[in-house]
Order: sequence, then C-alpha cells, then structure tokens
Amino acid sequence: MNYSTTRTTNLNGGGHATNGASGDHYTNSTNGSHAANGLNGNHEHDRNGHGNTHTNGLSGHKNSPAQVPEIFKTPSEVPIAICGMGMRLPGGIRNDADLYSFLVNKGDARGPTPKDRFNIDSYYNAHNKPGTIITKHGYYLDDVDFSRFDVSMFNMTQAEVARLDPNQRLLLEVVREAFENAGEGNFRGKDIGSFVGVFTEDWQDLQNKDIGDFAPYQVIGKMDFVLGNRIAYEYDLRGPR
Repeated sequence: MNYSTTRTTNLNGGGHATNGASGDHYTNSTNGSHAANGLNGNHEHDRNGHGNTHTNGLSGHKNSPAQVPEIFKTPSEVPIAICGMGMRLPGGIRNDADLYSFLVNKGDARGPTPKDRFNIDSYYNAHNKPGTIITKHGYYLDDVDFSRFDVSMFNMTQAEVARLDPNQRLLLEVVREAFENAGEGNFRGKDIGSFVGVFTEDWQDLQNKDIGDFAPYQVIGKMDFVLGNRIAYEYDLRGPR
C-alpha cells in the first residue's frame, strides 16, 4: 500500500484510527491487529496466524459471571393466593361450586353445536373434506345469552354496548363476580392489575366483513388489546406500580 489514510473519532476520551501503515487499528494484507477497550477490557486479534484473545468485562476475566443485584433475582417459587373466582365454562358451569361438582362427578361438557351459532349441517363432512368440519359437537357456552347485558353497572352508552365484543361483556360480569366471591368491595382506585389472555378474534372477523360499516366505538369494541384495559377502566383498577 503506497498511501496512508487516517480517521480519528473521539468520544469522551476514546479513539479509533485507521492508517494504511500504522495506527491503533490498521489493516495489512498479511498482518493486522484490532484493539477494543471497554470497561477495563481489551480484545486483540492477529491475522497472521498468531492470535491472542482476551475479553475483560466488569470483573476482569472472560468467564466470570457479572454480579446480579438482589432486586433483579427471580425467586424459584412465587406463591399465589386465589381469593375469588368467577367463570363461564361449557356444561353450564358458572361458579366454583359448579366446577367442583362437575369435576367430582367426572362430567363431560361436550354437546351438539347450537343452532343459533351456525348451521353445522352446511359444514359437516364425515370424510374430513377440506373446508369442512368432521364433527357436529363441541364445547359451547350454551347457557349464555349474549344479547342481555346490564348496562346500568358500567359507564357505557347503548351505542357503545352495541359494538361491544361478547368477550368484553362476559369479562365485565365475571370479574365483578370474582370480586364478590372474594368478599372484596373496596377495589376502586387500588393498585390492582388486569391481565387477560384471549385465543380467538371472532367478533373482529365478523365486524371486518363489511368495510363500509364504521362507527365511533368500533375499534375499542372489537380489538383484543382492549380486553384488559376495559376491565381496568370500568372498575378503576390502577395497576401494579
């Protein structure tokens, strides 16, 4: 190489130089070295076949684990106390007593597809043809009337309720029952978290079929991210801090 180029960058005392013949970092067709200094550490590599590697972290040794503060350590077991329950499960299960009886008696919640859900005969095929269903049975909430909802308990208008996902309606009722089951009435304004897991988005799929159908409450009525937030808002749960 018959020319030399130098570039230097200084960040709070740290430097990097590139030079065709010399420098802190230089590249040569046959021989080169690279040095990087972090927190009391360095890394060197020789490209001519003779190399030495040393990494220095916080402790000065390559394989020494960093010291983790006690506040960030996760305990092996975290005790959880279930103080109250509310539920809607297939088989007409609506509370803990129903669930206990169902389990003790080895119940089976499997049943035929309700006619008010969809026409199962239009989709059933005993030979598992693509695009069909191989069974006429399933596990359904056949004792829940999704058209009935006590609006007086919540801060929503009729127009908003009309767009409300049935999942949100059931959650609002079940959470209230869980508080009552736990004997907890003084929950508003407290640091209580609301965490919801959801599996399907049937209501959103139905609402999206008509792209011309739009209403002010459509987004917060059908999106799954609203589920936990709806509970927190309606019951004034401030979440863990």
